[in-house]
Amino acid sequence: MSSSTLSKYQNRHIQYVNNKTAKAIVNNQLIDKGDKVLIAVSGGKDSLALMDVLVTLPRYDFLDFSIEAIHIDVED
Repeated sequence: MSSSTLSKYQNRHIQYVNNKTAKAIVNNQLIDKGDKVLIAVSGGKDSLALMDVLVTLPRYDFLDFSIEAIHIDVED
């Protein structure tokens, strides 16, 4: 969903979540500069939300990492 279709409140909430996530990553040293992060995406709302947040974080100057997502369908 593009930011132009979101309300001012929704954009502020997204920015709040991104800032909190960036702060947690830095404070807990979860991702180092130059890291390659692979996330498993199930296709559910929670994993897609995580992916959406993580792909925006490299825009922060102090977070320098690359990200890739993987989805494996194991249905019979």
